[in-house]
Amino acid sequence: MAKNEIRVVHIWVDDDRKQAGARLAFNGGTRRNLDVSIQELQQYQGKLNNAGVMTYGVRAKAGHKFSRKKLERKTGKPIATYTLMHADAEVCRVYTVQNNIEMTDAALLPFYLTGETLTVIRFLEWLNYRIDNLSRTYMNRVYILRKVGRDRERILRDSCAISITDNYWVRRSDVETTWQELKIRRDTDKELANTALTGEISEAQYKNAVNDATSLYTIKGAFPKGVLCEFILKKDNNAEYEAVASKLGSVLGISVAEAEKQADGVVCCRIFTNEAVSMVHARDLLHLTDYETDVGDDQHRAIYDYFDQQNRPDLMWQLERLYIFNYLVINLDFHYENFGFLYDSSTFEILNVAPAYDFNSAFAEYSDVNIFYEWITERLALFLRDHPDIAEQLQSKEFSTALSEADLTNEQKQCVRLRAEYICGLCD
Repeated sequence: MAKNEIRVVHIWVDDDRKQAGARLAFNGGTRRNLDVSIQELQQYQGKLNNAGVMTYGVRAKAGHKFSRKKLERKTGKPIATYTLMHADAEVCRVYTVQNNIEMTDAALLPFYLTGETLTVIRFLEWLNYRIDNLSRTYMNRVYILRKVGRDRERILRDSCAISITDNYWVRRSDVETTWQELKIRRDTDKELANTALTGEISEAQYKNAVNDATSLYTIKGAFPKGVLCEFILKKDNNAEYEAVASKLGSVLGISVAEAEKQADGVVCCRIFTNEAVSMVHARDLLHLTDYETDVGDDQHRAIYDYFDQQNRPDLMWQLERLYIFNYLVINLDFHYENFGFLYDSSTFEILNVAPAYDFNSAFAEYSDVNIFYEWITERLALFLRDHPDIAEQLQSKEFSTALSEADLTNEQKQCVRLRAEYICGLCD
């Protein structure tokens, strides 16, 4: 390997977020500084072979030279214009080269892009996060099958960044499609869903042309998931916990996503959004609150307080039931991407807390009833004052039977029983 070949590129951002510095580390140990705009770095995010350009840095593969000319020669010049769409309506046009945004209807902006001045950088941050899920098990197989590599532009051409949670999509300046076409083609490929779930790719499948549009790029989470029509598919990695939580929630009168385990071990989780009702993750509302840190306790506090300030006691009441249930089933992965809010897709009015979901990491074997998010455990007694029906149902024969028949170990069942007894004790 030649001594002048770049191995690592460290990037940092100035306070004004307009400029970034890049320190290039060469194989021979020498370093060189290069001034590049953060806008340019964002344009090329995810476009290096086996590397990703991020605001915090790049680790390039051995022998890769970092240069504008090489980037353009390998990947083509960055797309000049993106159009953010909400169903059939245009929201804004983003001109990356001119570093300008032409707003069409600000009332249709995603929650995450409200509350602050919208810039090209902020839009690209939103877009990059929306389609960034390569870390999920088997998604690399999906990338191979769809022939998109780690290239944001190919991913956008392949999917238009469609999602099962909302009606947003992104149209590149060189792609012609419509919302109606995307809806018809979305998540109809059974074999692709199986690849995302199991990692299996057949030779015929790889050779066939891609005709459907997939929302797999925009679904978060580390465990493998498939999407087929109106269901999220899960298998292994404690996927059966989704069905257990769904049954227990139904008994307790708590809104939990419908899930059922099939004979082949696949758990089908019914998608609870549609074109009329969308979902926003708590993460995308956090910037509107007074949160101070990214610690889970502060996230929960900030979201709860935010709806108190918005005079939404109905949502606070629903959040309390969500907190109590996740405490009961010992879901230690109850972070700001694992709960959200349903809103009217036309008016953007938040309607309800979304049904509880994502329980792969629940039912932890902790007999200590104090192990959970501290902010929630400290307020359990306060929350339970308005939810006596939960304590009543926890003592019912129906709940006892559901827990006894649940697909859990005896130790897990006992831990849930201990929490149920503790909750009932707080209500006495």
